[in-house]
Order: sequence, then structure tokens, then C-alpha cells
Amino acid sequence: MGCRLQRARLRARVVPALWRELGARFGTTTCVLAELTRNRRGGRAVVAVEPDARAHAALERNLCEHRCAAHVLKGAVGARPM
Repeated sequence: MGCRLQRARLRARVVPALWRELGARFGTTTCVLAELTRNRRGGRAVVAVEPDARAHAALERNLCEHRCAAHVLKGAVGARPM
């Protein structure tokens, strides 16, 4: 899905105060969500969760290069420890 179409679809919906993206990978959707919530909570209303350590550097680099304000959680979310 192209970024423009993705943004348009997300803008058409109600934007919650906090987004949790599970499986952020390279941050494409994270940046779109950060843009949509820029005026809320000082611009950090997105938590990007990525369990794959191989994607962490690219995720952080992309968020920085595109000035996407998000908290990054390097790990998985679950009911019990892994």
C-alpha cells in the first residue's frame, strides 16, 4: 500500500490519543501515525514495538531521518517472559 493511500485511510478514521504499533519493522506506518498525532502529547503519541533485533537500527535510523516522533520498544509484548 502506498504511503499516500495509507495516510488518507488513516486520516479518515478517528485518531486516538495513543497508538501502539506491534511489529514496527522499518517504521513506515510509525511515521504516518506520528504525523497524524503530531499535535498530541508533545508529538510522542506513538509506541513502536519491534521484536526483531535485525530491524532495530533501520527502524531508529528511519524515524530519525524522517523526523518521526515515536517511542521505540525493542522487544516483544506478551503475557509471559520469553
